[in-house]
Amino acid sequence: SSLLSGPASLLTGVSVSGGGGTSVSDLHSTLDADLSGLTTSSVVASFAGTGTFTGDLGEAIITVSGTNVMILLGATMGTSSFVVEVSSLLSGPASLLTGVSVSGDGGTSVSDLHLTLDADLSALTTILVVAYFKGTATFTGDLGKARVTVTDSNTMTLFSTIMGTSSFVVKSGSTLAGPVDIYVTATNDISAATPAFAAVPFKADTGYVSLAEGTYFVTVTPAGSKTAAIGPLSLDLEANKIYTAVARDGVGLTDNVGLILLDDFN
Repeated sequence: SSLLSGPASLLTGVSVSGGGGTSVSDLHSTLDADLSGLTTSSVVASFAGTGTFTGDLGEAIITVSGTNVMILLGATMGTSSFVVEVSSLLSGPASLLTGVSVSGDGGTSVSDLHLTLDADLSALTTILVVAYFKGTATFTGDLGKARVTVTDSNTMTLFSTIMGTSSFVVKSGSTLAGPVDIYVTATNDISAATPAFAAVPFKADTGYVSLAEGTYFVTVTPAGSKTAAIGPLSLDLEANKIYTAVARDGVGLTDNVGLILLDDFN
C-alpha cells in the first residue's frame, strides 16, 4: 500500500484520506498540530522530544521515544493511542487518559485522578503506571494496574474494580522506632529473612506493593536488627483489597510501639 510521510509542521490541518497510510514525524516540534484530517487506514506519529502537546491527535498511533516526556494539556484525543518506549513517559490528566490505550516498556503518569472519578485506566499497560489523587472523593472507575498515590491528607474512597492482587502499604508513623526494617514473610521466623523494606524512616512509607492472596507475617525491627519492635503479626490478605498498616507510638510514648490497621483490614 502507499504511504504519505512528512513532518507535523507540514501535515497539520491537512486532509489525507484513502486506504494507504500516513506517517507524521517530529510531532514534538509542532505541539499544537491538528491531525484530525488524517483519515487513512493507518496514521502513525513520532514524538521524539520533550514537550507539552495541546493540539488534536485525531486517530493517530503516537510513539514516544528516546528519554523523552510527552505531556498532554488540553489536547483533543480523538481515537488516538500511544506506544511509550523504554525510558520515555506519557503524562496527562485522567480526564484525557481515561479509556485511552497506552502500551510499551516506558511509563504513564496520570494526574488529577480526583477530578475524573469514573476514569477507566485499564488500557494503560506500560511497564509503569502511576496516578495521583489529590482530593477527597469516592472513585467509581477502573484503576487498571496503576499505583495510586493519595496525597496531602486526602481520602480516596474506592467503589470500583481493583487489581486481582492485594495492594499493601506500610507507613512508619512512630517517632520512637526510628528507621525500621519491615519483614513480610510466610512464617513468623525472620532469622534468615531479608527485609522487604530496609531502613524506612519516620513518616516514610513502602509505597503500594502487590501480594498474592494468603497469610503473611509482618515484623518491624530497628534498622539492622533482628529484634522485633512490632510483631510478628499474622495478617490474612484477600484478593481485590487494599491494606494499610501504620506503625504508631505506644500510649504516653512509654508503651510498646504497635500497628494501626486501616482500609480493608477493618
